[in-house]
Order: sequence, then structure tokens, then C-alpha cells
Amino acid sequence: MTDKDDKPLMERKGNIGPFSNCASIRPQKEGFRDVICDICDKVFKTDMDVYICPSCQEKAKKST
Repeated sequence: MTDKDDKPLMERKGNIGPFSNCASIRPQKEGFRDVICDICDKVFKTDMDVYICPSCQEKAKKST
């Protein structure tokens, strides 16, 4: 027998299984949640009860 018989054929260098697709997911900050903007339907994170994204709020300020 030689050394080649004892070594694995391939070494895995990444995650294996269904978790490998979501390995970079980080927990959300406390109190923040994903919401949809009432004006442009863009998804953003907020901790307030106002469901208008910051870009739409800026547009509203500029037009006033």
C-alpha cells in the first residue's frame, strides 16, 4: 500500500448542504424589520411605524 490510498480524493473547502446557500445571512438588529414602501414597493429595514422608504421621504421634502 502507498500513501495515496490513505489520502482523500478531494478536499472540500466550502460549506456542504442546504446551509451553504445562506451561510452569509446575519441576524437582524433588535427592533428592525423588513417592510415594503407604500409608495414605490421597495423593501427596506425600519424600526418605525412609517412605511415610506428614505428615498421617497427625500423626494417628498424636495417637492415641498
